Amino acid sequence: MKTVKLYLMFTTILLFSSGISYSADKNIPQFKITDTYKTFISILVPANTSKEQLTNLINEFKNAREGNYLDKYFPPTTPNGKMGKYAVVGIIIFSDPNMATSALLKKYMEASSFNPSDVKFSQQYADNVLGHYYYSLVLDQEFGCLGLRDSGIKPTPTYQKLFGKNYPY
Repeated sequence: MKTVKLYLMFTTILLFSSGISYSADKNIPQFKITDTYKTFISILVPANTSKEQLTNLINEFKNAREGNYLDKYFPPTTPNGKMGKYAVVGIIIFSDPNMATSALLKKYMEASSFNPSDVKFSQQYADNVLGHYYYSLVLDQEFGCLGLRDSGIKPTPTYQKLFGKNYPY
């Protein structure tokens, strides 16, 4: 069991430190995993990525989850989970490498909607999000969108819901 855990940890570290880019097929942009925070992953796409390519990328994540091949793109987000390797997955897409960090992702995820400076930061962070995919087997939710809409912030100017299951927006 220790060998398996060590292997998973080594593979994850190697994947993240190598800055592997995933190539575009199905007219999806190349992307690079930049950081993680818990079950969330920040990825970076080229600045010239089109709306069509972002839409295709988010739909590809949904297809990969449904087809059980998310491991083609990401290491497990719940590697030892009883409900599977990808019981909860959150992917946030950026083109600005300064925004796609685990420190900012953590700050956003832990921000309080009652603290004015947290709300201001959250809105600024969200305004830089190009797209978002979320899946939770636990909550029976799945959604994908361009831009971002989240509780405690205004929908970003580019927000467009692509699909959603059991999610309020």
